[in-house]
Order: sequence, then C-alpha cells, then structure tokens
Amino acid sequence: MNKSVKVALFVLVAISLSALVFFLLERMAGPSLPPLLPVDGFHGNLSRVDGNRLVVEGVYALKGEAQRSGALVTALIRVSENTAIERESFVIPTGEAPFVVADLPKVKTQVSLEELKNDSLTSTLGLLIETRGEVRGGVEIEAARIVYRLPVFE
Repeated sequence: MNKSVKVALFVLVAISLSALVFFLLERMAGPSLPPLLPVDGFHGNLSRVDGNRLVVEGVYALKGEAQRSGALVTALIRVSENTAIERESFVIPTGEAPFVVADLPKVKTQVSLEELKNDSLTSTLGLLIETRGEVRGGVEIEAARIVYRLPVFE
C-alpha cells in the first residue's frame, strides 16, 4: 500500500470514529431542548381555553412588535395566579363613517381567566401576551401579562 492510500484510509477511519462518538454522546444525553427564542411575547387569536392554558394561534413578539417569519404558530400559554389579565373594551360607532380602533376611547379592566373565557364565547379575542422567563419553540409559554380588546356593539 502506498503512502497516499494509507493517509486516505486513516482520514476515513478518523472521520467515521468521530461521527460514531458524536452519535453516542447525543444518545446518552437524552432528548435535547428546543431552541431558545429571542422573544419576550406572543400575539395571536385565542383558539380555546383548556383549564389554565390558552391555545393561541399567532406569532412571537419582541419588545411589543410581532416577529413575522412566515406561517402562524400555535402556542400553549400557561396562565398562573400571578398572570395579570387586562381587557380593553371599546364601543363600535354606529353608522357608516369610517373609524380607527386605536383612536376609540377604551375602558381598561383587570379580569379573571374565567371572564376572558366568557368573553371568548361572544367574540374572537386577539391577545397580546408578555412572557415570563425563557421562551423555547414548541414548549408551553408562561404568561406574565395578557391584554385583549373586546368590541362592544350598541
């Protein structure tokens, strides 16, 4: 065997052994955590309430701004006794004149999870969620604060 064949064979064996070692180390470490996301919130529409968890379809947010990165994500949001929930209700003007929701006067009220659930039975709720702690893709998110707007039709 000439020298270049020996070197090539040595390199091939070394690469194979390295791949085997990495594979075994990964298997011994168990399942890895989903990636940590550089976000501090979630914005979306409430799909349903399951106990103290909200199923929300939307996008992740950073510093209050939605991070639009393609398709909507379904997130499981955990609500604890420390989660502040705020309802902003506003009256929809009658008539055909155009209006901007952001310009309408709002009444802000602290509400319970049960009140949020009841409001979701009569209206589609858009939620702005501030998170507590790290946010990992595909993992339940703990809510520090939830704000939603509720239109009132007179």
